[in-house]
Amino acid sequence: MNPLKPLGLFLLSLLIVPAIALSIVLINGSEIRTRSFNALSSIAKLKADRIEGWVDGCREDLKIVAIGEGFVSRAEALVKTEDADAKAFVLRRLEALSKLRDYDTALLLKTEGQVLAAAGKNN
Repeated sequence: MNPLKPLGLFLLSLLIVPAIALSIVLINGSEIRTRSFNALSSIAKLKADRIEGWVDGCREDLKIVAIGEGFVSRAEALVKTEDADAKAFVLRRLEALSKLRDYDTALLLKTEGQVLAAAGKNN
């Protein structure tokens, strides 16, 4: 018996698994790619729908807060002068929003990201 024959059989057995995997990829590659693309497209659509729903909710929250007399002018006064009465008014509105929507926190932010007023369970 040739001493290289067992070594050759061993190497051949090691190459069988990659050869099978390669043949599966070559045969089904485009189908796998199409399925993956469709799955990712579905996930992207779901995420986009969730984000759109979240944005719509934020718009509704803004309407709730801004409806009524004086919110915008008092928020502007808070930004410009840090008026204590304006801050109290804004905090009451944010607290009402927080309770109405069961939010942990409702914030009024400056365009730079600085928190002007915060109300809710965590404040």
